[in-house]
Amino acid sequence: MKKIFVLLFFVVVLGNCGFSQVSETFKTKYILADNYIIEGNYEDALPIFLFLDTLQPGNPNISFNIGICYINSILSKTKAIPYLERAVEKVSLNYMGLYDDITAPVFAYYYLGRAYMSGYKIDDAITNLEKFKNYLTEKDSALIKDANRQIEMCYNAKKLMLHPVTIKIENLGQPINSAYPEYSPVVYSDESSIIFTSRRAGSTCEKKDVDGKYFEDIYIATLGNDKKNRGKNFMKIGSNINTCDHEASVSISNDSKQLFIYKDDNGDGNIYVSNFVNDEWSALEKLPPEINSKYWETHASLSADGTTLYFVSNRSGGFGGRDIWMCEKLTDGNWSKAINLGATINTEYDEESPFILPDGVTLYFASKGHESMGGFDIFTSTLSEQGVWSTPENIGYPINTTDDDVFYVPTKDEKHAYYASAKEGGFGDLDIYKLYIVAPKEPIVYIKGNILDDLSYRPIVSKIEIIDSKTHETISKITSDKENGEYYVSLPTGKTYKLTVSADNYIAYQEIFVIPDTILKTEISKTILLQSKVIAAKVFPVKAIDNKEKEYKTISDADIKKPVLSEKAAVANIDKETKIVFDNKEIKVGDRVALNNVLFDFDKSTLRPESIVELNKWVTFLKKYPDIKIELSGHTDNIGNAEYNNLLSDNRTKTVIEYFISQGILKDRMQGKGYGFNQPVATNDNDADRQKNRRTEIRIIGY
Repeated sequence: MKKIFVLLFFVVVLGNCGFSQVSETFKTKYILADNYIIEGNYEDALPIFLFLDTLQPGNPNISFNIGICYINSILSKTKAIPYLERAVEKVSLNYMGLYDDITAPVFAYYYLGRAYMSGYKIDDAITNLEKFKNYLTEKDSALIKDANRQIEMCYNAKKLMLHPVTIKIENLGQPINSAYPEYSPVVYSDESSIIFTSRRAGSTCEKKDVDGKYFEDIYIATLGNDKKNRGKNFMKIGSNINTCDHEASVSISNDSKQLFIYKDDNGDGNIYVSNFVNDEWSALEKLPPEINSKYWETHASLSADGTTLYFVSNRSGGFGGRDIWMCEKLTDGNWSKAINLGATINTEYDEESPFILPDGVTLYFASKGHESMGGFDIFTSTLSEQGVWSTPENIGYPINTTDDDVFYVPTKDEKHAYYASAKEGGFGDLDIYKLYIVAPKEPIVYIKGNILDDLSYRPIVSKIEIIDSKTHETISKITSDKENGEYYVSLPTGKTYKLTVSADNYIAYQEIFVIPDTILKTEISKTILLQSKVIAAKVFPVKAIDNKEKEYKTISDADIKKPVLSEKAAVANIDKETKIVFDNKEIKVGDRVALNNVLFDFDKSTLRPESIVELNKWVTFLKKYPDIKIELSGHTDNIGNAEYNNLLSDNRTKTVIEYFISQGILKDRMQGKGYGFNQPVATNDNDADRQKNRRTEIRIIGY
């Protein structure tokens, strides 16, 4: 935090001790270094303060300044710890930051907390951040908010570090990385070469910015999987792109023919494109005003089909700081008006470096918000068919660290990825790393369907919550589409989930279901029918136990989901001797009846909407004959192994039984069994016959 910021919060009362006798040399150098810090030039300030520390060893003021230089320099942030530990021993609200100060400001606690975070001393970090807060008052609301956010990220770090992801992380080494910042890798689809940005010495025109770092230039080098050849053919990308100003690599098109570039444009950053023509990158062309504005645009990613551009901007209309926006290419070749990706993706903090996978729905991006464990972290989100982004997920530790992790670029198969990280142990500041995905990516199943009224089948706007049954962690909270009741959610396999669907004036629907590791499909359809809390009164004749015919009105009981007049209390107008008739046909105990229109798609155990008509016939039948007991048997085609098909057929019978229960049929009247593909009714030689084998049958087992 700059000295000028400190001046806003502290009043001056000069100290008086042995350190107060200072030379003109000390004073001159202190003022010079202090001005460097005010400019954000920690690189040039640090050696001066280290020299002053030799003149006045242990001076808390000097120790504090050395600490904040290390935290903000290209060097290891943990080097700040011993200096800041010394500084907090003598903090004062009277600190002014002048050359003859011999105390440290209370900000020393804040920066010591940050330094401990970098060294993964999370509890020590929290302790010092809390001490910093103790010095603040209500008027320091911005500082309190910042300290609370740092503490929140500490707890995020503790949580993520308990469950590290299985990954191999490799620094790309020299000459790609150096003591200076390297970042924003752009990798060819075959991983043969890498384009990246560096602020190293030897840049075009050798200019330094006010922060003491060289202007950005873009470089290219051999990559490949052979470490011996990595970094060969290292060079600047060319004069068509690099100039005396800032240029930074952004991304490359799916065919590797378009390279997107960032240019500073005198502080108004914009996105440009260069085309690969005649074995070289062409002069830069500025993207149109729908994308570039009078504000700051820093990064972009083009979808594989070239129709959608995701980009970063701090333009007005966002959620705070830099946000991710998108434009779509129109039929006339122009770009649409920019659309903010919304509050699911964007936060009040900065978002950066979007990367859209070739599937067009998986987005990676960096954010200082969400559940970051410090600085920028990498997150991923998936776009549903309804255009809804899933809640971003932190991709985990140790990919993400307590420092900045940004510019994540996965390969098409996601076996490798490249990104920039300020993690400890690098060559300096941000380095570029390669990730080897040791374990396969956690299999994901996409569940989609509609939420409908159980009588009219009209769509219902519903709230859908999915919870991990084991951990009780909320996995997803979404709202179904108001036009068609559609919903879409992605879930990891090998887990048990509890699904709750709720809507105004409807009985909440709950279900516990398992997505096995052995599931063959990546998408499951599941239509959910909700029952109204208020149903129209129906008058019907029944014969009670005393054999006197009476009329009753049914009323809905939201808790037990069946008429208050139970099946045992009132029996329909039949006697035991009466013939059992279904669909105008007589049936008897032992007979099997196919649920003719209750068919299942391949690899699925969810009901189609058209199945409800057939099932409702059986609901009516079972209510008419309340003493009948049935067995439901589930059958599959012969695709897949026997164990899996037995599980699938079991799930199909359970689906039908659960529907009957939801309609008021007592559970003890029904049994279910899955037979897999052991009892086919047709060959499995074609789709039509396999569809016939994917069926459910009912057998009368008692009356």
